[in-house]
Amino acid sequence: MSLDINRSSIFKQFETIGLIPGDVVLLKANLASIGIVNGDPKNGFLNALIDYLGSGGTVVAAAFTKTHFLPFINKHSKIFTIETQSNTGGLSKIMLKNLSSVRSSHPTNSFVGIGKYAHDILRDHNEKSHSFAPIEKIMAIDGKGLMIGCLESSPGHLTAHLAQYHLGQSKKNFFSGLAGATYYKDKKLKVFLRKDFGGHAAGAIKFYEHYEKANAIKYSEIGNANAGVSNLKQVYDIEKELFKKDPKYILCNDPLCFSCRASWKYNVKDLPGYVVRKLYQILRNKIS
Repeated sequence: MSLDINRSSIFKQFETIGLIPGDVVLLKANLASIGIVNGDPKNGFLNALIDYLGSGGTVVAAAFTKTHFLPFINKHSKIFTIETQSNTGGLSKIMLKNLSSVRSSHPTNSFVGIGKYAHDILRDHNEKSHSFAPIEKIMAIDGKGLMIGCLESSPGHLTAHLAQYHLGQSKKNFFSGLAGATYYKDKKLKVFLRKDFGGHAAGAIKFYEHYEKANAIKYSEIGNANAGVSNLKQVYDIEKELFKKDPKYILCNDPLCFSCRASWKYNVKDLPGYVVRKLYQILRNKIS
């Protein structure tokens, strides 16, 4: 596979997977897996996507920042601002450096956007909002979710966390209200405590078979990477129905996953086994 991709070939791939100019796209991407687009390893892919979508298009991505647990929220060294570096990968960092980008002000789960509807989608996403509110706005304008190079490593469109929130499941975490960040409001330093948790996303890979059964996802290649695109409202509806039947559906299969085995009030039955396995692991590591 070639690491160098020209704009005409990647435009053709955008078309093949089902993107059209004017689309609003919630993007997750492993940029390194795509290759170098138009000779620019940093901005080539993003610039190509923005140009393909045109003046009527919009790209939005997660730009989440660190969440600190009480009592370790240091008001002076862990303050969220619009300039705070994102910890959700290279894509968000590149988008944040783009002079045309807009960022929401949610203290732990901000999003960044570029394009026609970016400001409308993100302007009200702040400390009073739930973490995944921008996805509601993207869904309302028939937005699409695009995953590139991360179908397995970071599965899902983030819509599952929105479904959890709407069903009241995201607040059933033992750490709800016990972690967050500090931020400035009206020149005063305040503490934000996050109450809605999405949890470990690895289990979202189980949604794919349901997407496929409903013809809700289309797979193809973007650059050198495998990609998938969906209508966000359609996959949200699928996930919400699965969560209505079983809130634990998204939990991963790792018996030592703290998030899935030990942090949910609706999965208390797994907690004793997790503690035993974790203690055994710690003892074994000390002995060896």
